[in-house]
Amino acid sequence: MGVSVSVAEADGKPMTADDVAFYFDIPRKQAVTKLNRLIKAGSIWQDGDHYRYDPKRRLTKAELARVEEMQRRFDKLRPLLQKMQGRLDS
Repeated sequence: MGVSVSVAEADGKPMTADDVAFYFDIPRKQAVTKLNRLIKAGSIWQDGDHYRYDPKRRLTKAELARVEEMQRRFDKLRPLLQKMQGRLDS
């Protein structure tokens, strides 16, 4: 959800709770709850009815841990992906 908010922000079209609810096909109340969790974690901030992301901000510890976990998983997949690429090239 935070990624969607950041992409919308990058496009110059910050999302509202209604936008998030529609995009994820969830009730508005559930969208607001999840958005509030992201605000509390410092991932996004609220500007009136819009939810925004500041690309210059530092990652939270939880976000950094997720990025590091994704990197570890990608590192495990890299040899497989390279092997598949070699098969596709031949």
